[in-house]
Amino acid sequence: MGVDPRAKPVPTGSVPAGFEPATVMLCQALDLQNRGAPRMIRYTISTQEAPVTDSLLAVLELPDQRFLGTQRGTCSLEFTPLPYLLLLDRQRQAVRAAVPVDACDKIRDEVSRTLSDLSLRETKHVVVDDIYVGR
Repeated sequence: MGVDPRAKPVPTGSVPAGFEPATVMLCQALDLQNRGAPRMIRYTISTQEAPVTDSLLAVLELPDQRFLGTQRGTCSLEFTPLPYLLLLDRQRQAVRAAVPVDACDKIRDEVSRTLSDLSLRETKHVVVDDIYVGR
């Protein structure tokens, strides 16, 4: 597929002209575990795919939400990583989709609901053992 995992997502609502997404791929790092040894970890990587739906494309067009002016809201403290979404065309060329966020930089509820409604099927499940972290 040849997608650099560090690639910046395209801005919200800017799927390149002529690009016709057919499949969405959701990539997640799951089950991060300390392996007992100093700085050694184990984690699981999972990819899931589903056909692209009109509702998915519609929520990916939503703008990020921001607090207005000096207005400040209350944000929860838990860390919720944003999903890493790729849109793939029929030739499996990929574009990393931006995920619209709320004013607390968390996935917008509309996007989360739409992703949970997709018929995702697991395509890869890889356990990465004994990764050295740090110096």
